[in-house]
Amino acid sequence: MQGFINRQLVDTRQIIKYAVEILANKYPNTEIVTIKADLNHQFRQNYHLYKNREVNDYHHGFDAYLSGFIGQYLLKTYPKLRGYLVYGDYSKKISDDFHLKNLLSGFF
Repeated sequence: MQGFINRQLVDTRQIIKYAVEILANKYPNTEIVTIKADLNHQFRQNYHLYKNREVNDYHHGFDAYLSGFIGQYLLKTYPKLRGYLVYGDYSKKISDDFHLKNLLSGFF
C-alpha cells in the first residue's frame, strides 16, 4: 500500500509542475505563487477545517482557495521570500534550515 501512495504523490507533484508550466506559458505576465500542500494541512488543522471526502469534492476548491490566500499572505508579509514562492524566481540564497511553516505562526 505504501508503494501505491508514494507513486500517487509523485504523480501529483508532476501534474502540479506541468499545470504551473501551462499557466506560466498561457499567462506570461502573471506571477504564479506556489506553496506546499502541508501549509494547507497545517492551516486546516489549526482552524479545525476538516475535509469530508465522502460527501463531495468541495475540499479541492477550498484547498485551492487556501493555497491562494496563504500564498498571497506570505508574499505580502515576507517580500524577501519572493524567490521561494513565485514560480520562476527561485533564489538559492534561502538557507537550508529555513522552515516556511514557522512564518505562519501569526495565523495560529
